[in-house]
Formats: sequence, C-alpha cells, structure tokens
Amino acid sequence: MRRWQIEWRLLGWRVVGMPVLAVVVITGLALLGQRGNGATAVATTLWTAGVEVVVPLAAAIVTAFVVGNDPALELHLSLPVRYRATFFRRALLTSVPPVAVALIVAHLLMATRHWMAPASGLAGDLVWIATIVWMTAVVCALTVLLRSAAAAVALVAILVTTEVLLHDLFVSTSWLHPVFLLATTAAVTPSLWWMNRVALLVTAALAVALTGLLLSHPERLLMEDSA
Repeated sequence: MRRWQIEWRLLGWRVVGMPVLAVVVITGLALLGQRGNGATAVATTLWTAGVEVVVPLAAAIVTAFVVGNDPALELHLSLPVRYRATFFRRALLTSVPPVAVALIVAHLLMATRHWMAPASGLAGDLVWIATIVWMTAVVCALTVLLRSAAAAVALVAILVTTEVLLHDLFVSTSWLHPVFLLATTAAVTPSLWWMNRVALLVTAALAVALTGLLLSHPERLLMEDSA
C-alpha cells in the first residue's frame, strides 16, 4: 500500500487534467450542437462519443507518457522489484481519474436520457469500460514494443481517426469488430454491440499479456523516449 501511495504522489494532478479537459471540450461541443434542428440527437451523439472514445483516448495518452518516460529506468535493472510491477501499478493509477470521470458522466447521461447504448445501468458502463481498458492496454503494449510513448499514442490516435472517417467499413467488416471503438456512437445493432464489447475486452487482455511478456526482457525497459 505504501508503494501505491508514493506512486500516486509522484504522478500528481497531471493524471487528472486530461480526462477533465476531455469532458470540458465535449461539453462545449455538445452545447454548440444543441443549436438548430435535431439538437437533442446531435448532443446525445457528441456526449456518447465523448464517453466512449474521447475520455478513454485521454486516459491512453496520459498512461503512455507516464509508463514510457521514467528518468530512472536504468536504475530499475538493479532493484529487487521488477519494473514490470511498477509499470502496471502506474498504468492502474493513471486509469483511476478517467474511470471516475467516465462513470459520473455516463450515469448523468443515463439519468437525463442522453444515452444511445442498448444497455443502461451497470451493463451500460461497457460503453466506456471496454474502450478505456482496450486503449490503455494497447497503448501500454505499443509503448513497450516500439520503445516510444509518442509513437504508441500516434498509432492509437490514427486508429480512432480512421474509425471516425470509415465507421461504416468497420461496422460491415466482421474481422474489424474486435478493434472497433465506436460501436455505441455508430448505433449498431444490440447483438453486434455486445459482441464488440466482449471482443474489445478479450483483445485488451491479450495486449496486457503481451506487455507482461515484453517487460520480462530487461532490454525492453530502455525506451527510445528516455534515451
């Protein structure tokens, strides 16, 4: 428990700023979207996209740079505690603020009926749980694999942008469903939505396993960003 407290103090408020900023931006866009015809539908779509993708992307960005930039990485090679444990501890800690933000916003949207998901309540939380877990797990794996937090974030951002622009392709192509992050915003069928959420969680688990495997090799501790 002491180590968790120390790590949290070291992370500080920077892990809180990104998800809060994401919510502020989405709120501004949703308020602008409420002007004109179809205002409610536009605002609901923007809110859903914010919870489903924007907050998780903010979480992934913070996580990548927290776990991928450690000025004392070389020192960890001589410590009795493996850096792998520190890596995952930091990843979990950086996930706390975005999870709290997404949970609060999602249930506010449910209460005000600005909700697009085919499920509500605890099941409806899969809208953001699946994407936060997936983005965080994948960005951690890419950060270690590429030895670059910036490259990992860029790849995840490119994927999100591609899905926004080509969402119909991702909906119609079955083998792309395990990496489709916009199933709720795209208003897919309930059966496809549930399969997509499960697929995201499964692929996230595989990414976590890959990260653990990569971190078992000492040379993977030395990132390009910290060189």
